[in-house]
This record gives sequence, structure tokens and C-alpha cells, in this order.
Amino acid sequence: MGEAGEIAGLGPALEVIDVDMAIDDLERVMAGDVFHRAVALGPVTAGLTSVDGLSAQFLRDEEELDAIDLTAAAIAPTDVVALVAGYLDAVGESLQAGDVIIAGSLVPALPATAEERFELRVEELGSVALALTSA
Repeated sequence: MGEAGEIAGLGPALEVIDVDMAIDDLERVMAGDVFHRAVALGPVTAGLTSVDGLSAQFLRDEEELDAIDLTAAAIAPTDVVALVAGYLDAVGESLQAGDVIIAGSLVPALPATAEERFELRVEELGSVALALTSA
């Protein structure tokens, strides 16, 4: 974010989730960061505040899994910022300059195994990749 409430730019991101507990135990799900385990952030394109007309490719091990029309698949970034700001305001918090918002999924969650590589290539925004390895 630029100044509070202003979008400084947009960039691609990949999130790793681990659905490792029963979803019916809400308190435990919330304590476990709602399945979130990691995020990889791609480069930020300063000044870009809309995804209208952009497309993306989601790849697993260099094979395209999905071609994505961002206008159809994504919520407008300004709407996302307003939604997040509203939730924060309800609990006495606010967005601050420099905050990063991960704004939702363009593809459904996929099962993954060690040694796989995922990449999101977004027209005009660049790409971000994440390689999984075994421990």
C-alpha cells in the first residue's frame, strides 16, 4: 500500500496452505492461522491499481494448469482494500502505508507433494514461483 488506503502497486503471489486439521474446530483453525503456512510475493508493479484486461497462467512443473482472465477471476483491488479496511476498522485497527494484502485465490487449492514447482505468471506484473522440497 502507498499512503494509508491508497494502492501503491500490484504483484503476483502464491500462498501455501496445509489443511491439517478438522474444519469443524473453528477455535483451533483460527489459532493455526486458518491453514496459512507460507506466501511467496512476486515483484510489485508500482502505479498499477487494476487487473482489468490482464491474463495469467498458473503452472505446475512448467505445465500450464490454468489460463486465467483476471477481470473475471479476481475481485477489483480497490474493492479488496475497502473490504479489508472495513474489517480492520471494526476491531479498531487500520491499514498502514506499506501493508501488503494477499487478495484471494485465482485457482482452487491443489494438493501438492514435495519436489513440485508452482508458478504464477501475470501479464504486466511478472511472475512468482515456489518450489516445494522434502524436509
